[in-house]
Amino acid sequence: VARELRLAGYEVAVLHHAHIFSYDEIKYILKNPDIKSKIKDNIEYIYILTNPGEPGIIKIGMTERTVEGRVRSINATSTVTEWVAKFALPVSKGNALKIEQQMHKIYAHLRIDSDQGNEREFFKLDPLTAFDKLREIGSLHQVGEPIVY
Repeated sequence: VARELRLAGYEVAVLHHAHIFSYDEIKYILKNPDIKSKIKDNIEYIYILTNPGEPGIIKIGMTERTVEGRVRSINATSTVTEWVAKFALPVSKGNALKIEQQMHKIYAHLRIDSDQGNEREFFKLDPLTAFDKLREIGSLHQVGEPIVY
């Protein structure tokens, strides 16, 4: 079982064993780049984004970085209106892609393909409906609390 802490802008999964981390221990972990990178390396995220310029359409994706970093990267491309994170599920490393693919398969009938016929990560779907399904199929690999933005 794990829980997620937000401290100084970092997201950290802290495993619950017999030891509870003190504030000083958490500060030490966050200041030590070797420890911090190992913690971040063990978490991936499946996210659900919305865009006010595209009502009724969501983007279901995954990232090995933070969701906030991924959203900044997406919005750095040629978007007219910016994508906004609505929900995310932290999962153990190596599982986000599988869960993302399951989500895409479940909602394939609602997928919005590009003009060139390429499959994309965009779906005509309510974000809360997608989040409920994400929590259901990702629960076995979840390593922190679901994130609501």
